[in-house]
Amino acid sequence: MALGRTVAIAINHDEQAIRMHKTNHPGTIHLTEDIFKVDLQKYVAGRHVALMWASPDCTSHSKAKGGQPRKHGLRILPWAVYKHARKILPDVIIMENVEEIQQWGPLDEKGKPIPERKSEDYQKFISAMKSLGYDFDSRELVAADYGAPTTRKRWYAIFRRVENR
Repeated sequence: MALGRTVAIAINHDEQAIRMHKTNHPGTIHLTEDIFKVDLQKYVAGRHVALMWASPDCTSHSKAKGGQPRKHGLRILPWAVYKHARKILPDVIIMENVEEIQQWGPLDEKGKPIPERKSEDYQKFISAMKSLGYDFDSRELVAADYGAPTTRKRWYAIFRRVENR
């Protein structure tokens, strides 16, 4: 409600996450679905979308993962943002993730990032979003600088359709 309106649609594969969101946003359409399989166009129903917020899973990009193998399926979640953006063309898309997403690249056969291909997938994703007519800007922000009780650094991106200037 911080923007003066309620969240229209929330999608998450995790039932607990959806239950918590329902508690905080009872007027929202809640979908417990795979983000790649959901037909978001069906729910948008041709209406204008001013803002889409996306926070793809960050665990397979985070340095908190240590040296453990990454999961390819989780690492490709930003592509779901592209899939839905291509179909509904929101005016603005805000994405939030860990800062390490900027190093997103292919994994070797053991699930480890390939150092010499660092940022390759990230750059492909940004280029794909730009191909839809979006300007791109990003910042790394520390939530504690804005009053939150955490010092974690997060990556925030804003994709804004050029025709909406």
